[in-house]
Amino acid sequence: MSDNGQIQCAGLVLAGGGAVRLGGVDKAQIQIGDQTLLLRATGILGQFADAIAISGGPDPTGPEMHGYPVLKDVSPGGGPLAGIAAGLSWAAGEAFEWLAVMPVDTPFLDEAPYLRLIEKAPGSPLLIAETARPQWLASFWATRLAADARQAAAGEDKSIAHFAKMIGGTKIAMPELAPMFDNINTPEDLAKARARAVRNSNQEPRSDNV
Repeated sequence: MSDNGQIQCAGLVLAGGGAVRLGGVDKAQIQIGDQTLLLRATGILGQFADAIAISGGPDPTGPEMHGYPVLKDVSPGGGPLAGIAAGLSWAAGEAFEWLAVMPVDTPFLDEAPYLRLIEKAPGSPLLIAETARPQWLASFWATRLAADARQAAAGEDKSIAHFAKMIGGTKIAMPELAPMFDNINTPEDLAKARARAVRNSNQEPRSDNV
């Protein structure tokens, strides 16, 4: 536990994937408002995680990674689970018992779902946010799952859904937070996200000095 009673954890930004429907661009470096998606994700995780790493990215040593450790998937072609398995091993090596996982392409996701997941730990080794459906990539993992996740990522069924069922993961319902989980997969999604960010910015309260 941290000094305020909250479980200490590491954070992992999932920033891999080919972004085929976006023309193969690096999603992490897409700008929404005044920030890249990567900087926004690390900023959110930094509100409750004590160390952060990145899974994926075209240039692990590039300045756009801002000095965060960039982890290689434990099994090529293993999908998100392979990236998470690498994150679990890294976090365990840093002496953390828990890892919060966040996808880079959800520009409106904030810390609220993670604080709910953290509240439910350590009752389950894997907790998943659920709206109308499970949000598999917004999840909270016990690092003792590292070896199991590595094995599953090299197996026939590499889905997080299968792994969660196998080890007894727990879904935490939060349907009212569904709009936070809108993600960016297509040019249309990106245009909508940028328009939404502008609307949100225009709705922010102005200070008395403005």
